[in-house]
Amino acid sequence: MKIVFTIHAIYNTSGGAERVISELASAMYERGHNVSLVITQPGVPDSENPSYDIHPGVKIYNIYPPAGDLERDENWDSTGATDRPLFRVRVRRRIKFFLWFFIRGRLREPTERLFDRISTALTPQKKKWHRQHDNKISLLKEALARIHPDLVVSFMPSSFAYTAEALKDSGIPLVVANRANPFHVYSKKRYANNPYYLKMIHRAFDMCAANLVQTGHFVDFFAPEVRQKTLVLPNPVKPAHAEFIASPESEEGIKTILSVGRLAPVKNHGLLIRAFSRVADSHPDWQVRIFGRGGRKEYLQQLINELNLGERVFLLGITKEIYREYAESQIFAFPSMNEGFSNALTEAMSHGLPSVIIEDCISNRDLVDECTCGYVARNDPEDFAEKLGLLMDNPVIRKEMAERAKSHVRLYEPAKVYDMWELMMRNVSVVTL
Repeated sequence: MKIVFTIHAIYNTSGGAERVISELASAMYERGHNVSLVITQPGVPDSENPSYDIHPGVKIYNIYPPAGDLERDENWDSTGATDRPLFRVRVRRRIKFFLWFFIRGRLREPTERLFDRISTALTPQKKKWHRQHDNKISLLKEALARIHPDLVVSFMPSSFAYTAEALKDSGIPLVVANRANPFHVYSKKRYANNPYYLKMIHRAFDMCAANLVQTGHFVDFFAPEVRQKTLVLPNPVKPAHAEFIASPESEEGIKTILSVGRLAPVKNHGLLIRAFSRVADSHPDWQVRIFGRGGRKEYLQQLINELNLGERVFLLGITKEIYREYAESQIFAFPSMNEGFSNALTEAMSHGLPSVIIEDCISNRDLVDECTCGYVARNDPEDFAEKLGLLMDNPVIRKEMAERAKSHVRLYEPAKVYDMWELMMRNVSVVTL
């Protein structure tokens, strides 16, 4: 089968969707399929490598120069296709840079939202969307016509709409892979600046041959006609190497509460820091280690300093050896407010860590509740601190929950999940012939 995956970017990005699409494309190639990955990321140097390893047999095409490597003839002309949009992007980034430089802390995010609303209000919604995407649609349409796949799988809402438009009237089936909670991602509030964008995403749902979500709760979001073609496909979870299985019951030395996720409001690290401040004095042999990067670092560091936790809570950026951190920790704290199917949480479970999550995140709650491998807290520092304390004080409970976590995530071993993906793609390809 000839399969094309589309996503906006795979370079200079460390998101979960980019990781999953890289692994999935590689796995499908290893299973004997002809696999291409088509991206729409301007300004990528030829020397740049994808953020995640991709099998060399997977063809990577960027519709924008200089990294596009489709064989082009005299009719292929993308030179300058993104000059004006890219120029506007650079101007916007420059303005934002100066705003962020002078406005920090709690004012930074409201200022960014205000900037976005003003800039989008100056252009009619429909015209703005088409001005941003028409060149992209044209180039993508030509690329797909040249590859002529049996089906196209699009990752992330940022690519759904323009991929659907590029496939219109082509006869090539489209599969859209939602990677987050649709109740959150497709809220009108989120697209208040340009509701036409949301309209185009829903149009992609109507056009697609299959709509993928990561937990059964998410199916209910969609209209009945879309619900009929919606399938639940979880992320693959690699088993942890035996050498890096955690010992959560350990009571020796300094013990660690680990958290992994980009430093963004949705990840809710502030809740963890405030909760830990309530139990830190009574648990002097515990620390918090947070891995991730993002625009909220300065705010979080300021909060740590205000609570006098500078020697107990650490913001450690990113590491390529996160598996060692899982192995050396005793508890995984993950107060994220919204997830599709969390790679961080399932990795922690596979390494044998009990978790504390919040009830607001449906998908995390499903994972933890199904195997009772952690505590579910309210989005409240007092309650989160109480749940942390229960684990910190009970090594036996930590070990029991860790064993259940390791057992549960075996349901998501890569071979099992890739079997589900392959069956879905074969059925979609056959049905739409």
